[in-house]
Amino acid sequence: MRQVFGAFLTDPIDIDETIFDLWLDGLNVNDTHTSLYKESRLPVAVDAFDRNLLYHDLVDHYRLYDKLEHYLMHPNLLKTQLLFQIPPIKQQYMIERYYSLNGQVARWFLGNQHNTKIQKDLDEISDYSNESLKSCRRQLENLRRIYSAIEDRNFQGISCRMIRDMFGISERLACEYVCVLFLLHARMEIHPRQQTVGILTWTDLLFFAAIIMCHWVPQANELDPVSVALRKDGIWPPLDILRNEMKPVSVRLSAGLDLDPHLSSPLRDLKAHLINDVGSLSSFYRSIMEQIRPTFAQQQLASVSDRIDLIVHGLLVIGAGLSQAKELKSLLYDLNDSVTRFHCDHVSIAGVYLGICMWKVFIKIQECHLTCDQLDTLFTALIDCLSSINVWYLVIKDSRCIPTVQSSMAGGVSIPLQEQGDYGRTEGTRTYAIIVCLFSSLGGIFFGYDQGVTGGVLVMDNFVFDYCVGYGGNTYEQCTSTTKTQPSNWSTFTTMFSATYYMGCILGAGLAGYISNKYGRRISIFTSGLLFCIGTLWVALTPDMSHGVVLAGRFFAGIGVGNSSFALPIFAAECAPKELRGLLSGFMQMTVTIGLLLANIFNYTIDGNDNGWRYSMLAALPFPVIVMGGIFCIPESPRWTYQTKGKEKSRDVLQRLRKTEHVDVELNAIGLQIEHEGSGGSWNDIWVDKSIRKRLLIAMSLQFLQQASGVNPVFTYGGQIFQDISGDGLFSLLLLTIVNCVTTIPALYLVDAFGRRFLLLWGAVGMTIGHAVLATIFTVGCDGNTEDAGCSKGAGIAMMFFTCVYVFSFAIAWGPVPWIYAAEIFPVSVRSKAVSVSTMTNWIIGTMMIWVAKLFPLLNVNGVFYLFMAFTIFSFFFVWVYCPETKGLLLEDIEEVFDGKRPITKAMDGSPKFSNFETPAARV
Repeated sequence: MRQVFGAFLTDPIDIDETIFDLWLDGLNVNDTHTSLYKESRLPVAVDAFDRNLLYHDLVDHYRLYDKLEHYLMHPNLLKTQLLFQIPPIKQQYMIERYYSLNGQVARWFLGNQHNTKIQKDLDEISDYSNESLKSCRRQLENLRRIYSAIEDRNFQGISCRMIRDMFGISERLACEYVCVLFLLHARMEIHPRQQTVGILTWTDLLFFAAIIMCHWVPQANELDPVSVALRKDGIWPPLDILRNEMKPVSVRLSAGLDLDPHLSSPLRDLKAHLINDVGSLSSFYRSIMEQIRPTFAQQQLASVSDRIDLIVHGLLVIGAGLSQAKELKSLLYDLNDSVTRFHCDHVSIAGVYLGICMWKVFIKIQECHLTCDQLDTLFTALIDCLSSINVWYLVIKDSRCIPTVQSSMAGGVSIPLQEQGDYGRTEGTRTYAIIVCLFSSLGGIFFGYDQGVTGGVLVMDNFVFDYCVGYGGNTYEQCTSTTKTQPSNWSTFTTMFSATYYMGCILGAGLAGYISNKYGRRISIFTSGLLFCIGTLWVALTPDMSHGVVLAGRFFAGIGVGNSSFALPIFAAECAPKELRGLLSGFMQMTVTIGLLLANIFNYTIDGNDNGWRYSMLAALPFPVIVMGGIFCIPESPRWTYQTKGKEKSRDVLQRLRKTEHVDVELNAIGLQIEHEGSGGSWNDIWVDKSIRKRLLIAMSLQFLQQASGVNPVFTYGGQIFQDISGDGLFSLLLLTIVNCVTTIPALYLVDAFGRRFLLLWGAVGMTIGHAVLATIFTVGCDGNTEDAGCSKGAGIAMMFFTCVYVFSFAIAWGPVPWIYAAEIFPVSVRSKAVSVSTMTNWIIGTMMIWVAKLFPLLNVNGVFYLFMAFTIFSFFFVWVYCPETKGLLLEDIEEVFDGKRPITKAMDGSPKFSNFETPAARV
């Protein structure tokens, strides 16, 4: 025994690096044995005895590493212990690997440092970082161990060499830990789901921390010779991180990790110079133009002026933030949001390069105490810095990202840029996606048909005889009298005939969010068609005078229509290429108007039939049957698929929709937003989150104002109103629905050509004119009274014309746009719930507007239309103040418009990347 023990002490222990790495990654003995055998590291032609022997050798290795782990936690003990004779080079390898740091795990640690449940989150961290649970736990414990050791020293005298000596790790890894400690001390929240910095890579964040420490932490000036040489050459000390060859950056922070309290004064001076010294800004512009003119064609220079304005604005934002002594994380947010995103969204390294140019401005101010006269020199230096890394190609190229940036200048670098967002044309063909969206939108026909059929049915003689004549002793003359003198029981029933339908729509819209989220968009569309068919058959087959039964059928049909009003636009918005999203999402409104038109044509031609109103109801059935029969032959929404079934399933759906395998850009954009927002939002999220709550209130308000403009009363009671005025209510309704349908066609183009906001504003103006003139003519030309039907022929024609003006303005803007806007402004995690709430708002207000018939005796027709006019005036100012433009943006990037992260500026080249208009609310 004494001899064996002696040999154990004397003989060097063989450390197999491959087995050690597998042990470190958390693989058990069996998995390691399998892994090595599959990789042919074990001989194939060995017998079972030898394989068993090798297995037991692995067990011995694992036992050894388990015993060594205590020493690895305290590396100096490993170097001084005598029990295990390990060669120094192997010791260093083991220590370096044991303290190696995965950037994703570190980000999670920084983002949840105050979360007592961090151990319970290991599964989530492991899934995100692709590290084993054991590896994640080890790295988190290492971070805590090093942080505690530094905390015991009150954060004084921190340097890369100090951490290197304390834990025996390389200086490169020690510098990485210094950066992590600095970010942790500054209470940075930079986990991958933090929207503001989620796009930045771990390398970018280390880069940022190193720059701040080198230049803005007191006495952080003891750099090693290599770093000093790099600095003299104008290259930032951490630049080699980007090449994965980070040279040692020994920063000694003898005053701790706090920022220099005196940094705000020179930055305040810079802010004043940038604002007040127009000549310097002009010089800045001239310098840039002279620098890039020889390189780029004349047409490429057209947008440079706007780009320069953005960069200067970025300087102002960062400078203002620093001068107000904001927290470090706010500085990073300003750097990323105010500079990085100006020229190349979602390309973090290129963005950080441009950001560093901005930081160089501040560094020079601190070092040189810059005066106003020196600004020209400062801007020249900035141009030199920009030129040396050749970022102007990115800045000029319409803010679109390119695969790589190759510098042709001395000292330049070659950087791969990983595209995570695309602002060019959607990959693949659009044809199949268009077919999918158009087919699903056929559901809008039965939506519109059922709305359009009601107004005509209420004035059909066969319906009047079936449900009014004899109802409470009513006569035909009483049932067909003016809207002001009809029997109260008949007036109430006709109101309820529409109101119960809208009540069903409210319930259907409320259920749609749950059905769509849990079972998918296609199931929701199928369900809406099925419910509508049941309700329609119920109504059409109900015996005469069964008032309660027919109202119940109307309620059931309304559930189906309410469901479809939610499911159709959201499905189209999530399947459509972004260039055609407004067109295809708005095609639902087109099919609704087609349904309205078909209903009134059918009503007009079938009026004389004894069962005409029943045939009119049944004529809607073919459309939902077609939709139900084909909905499962088309793919599901790629965003819903990603959220519920994973990335690969979503990839299959996108490839099927786009008819190409090159869908990674769009797929990554979807995944990035889902990661930022979480896999699913709760009902509470749509009210608690300030940004989402703001968008929800905007969407609800647009739906409210759409209904408050009076569209449903016009089409529901228009037949009765114009029956009084012109004597032909069915023909008047037919004319209005023709205008409505024809006008919706150009609206589908205009919504993407001119934008959502533009159409809403001008639509509100047109609706106001239509209501104002119509009500005024009614007051003057008809004596404000319908009882005597005393309207002149000219007054009747004029009123019909301006009603058409109103319908034209509604159909071209307020008909399609609120549905499109609501379907595209919410993050995917809450989109279903939020759109469901806004849709339900539409139906609630629609139900209330049905009761406007009860106002006719009080306000008369002209008073009601003056009331509608007041709402359309309010609509104009609401859109002007609160609704930014969203055309041309990816759904994943609309987030930034409402979160205030994306500047709102004029679009260029007809393919806008930013909003076209800045709203007063956005300037607050």
